[in-house]
Amino acid sequence: MFRRVFTLVAVVVAGLVPPAAFAQTAGTASGVVRDSLGGAIPGATIRVINEATGAATEAVSDGEGNYQVSDLAPGQYRVEANLDGFEPAVAHGALDGRQGAKIDVTLTPARLTEGVVVTARQGAVNESARVAIDKTLR
Repeated sequence: MFRRVFTLVAVVVAGLVPPAAFAQTAGTASGVVRDSLGGAIPGATIRVINEATGAATEAVSDGEGNYQVSDLAPGQYRVEANLDGFEPAVAHGALDGRQGAKIDVTLTPARLTEGVVVTARQGAVNESARVAIDKTLR
């Protein structure tokens, strides 16, 4: 008898608790992508990576440099930002599920590199050498 009453009470209590109470709450990571002078950078590719699971979600910064990624599980996150002409940047933040994480990223301009490319055609070099040898032998 006691067992039946206990089972009935457990079923009633379980029916009163919403299913969302048993699940982890999803959160949002957002931020602003700026350059080293503080200007907003639109069009940057953003990857938000859960450091525990490696799961990644991508976004692109809008015209004001803002990005937002939703439906993230609580945990530690790494945010990677990339855009041509800038060095890749990484920022870190935590998402606890009760509130969103604001993770801003700063991109610095890429270093300029210069190089010299020398090309030659083998036929032109050999012809010049042959002419020089012919003149020497005469």
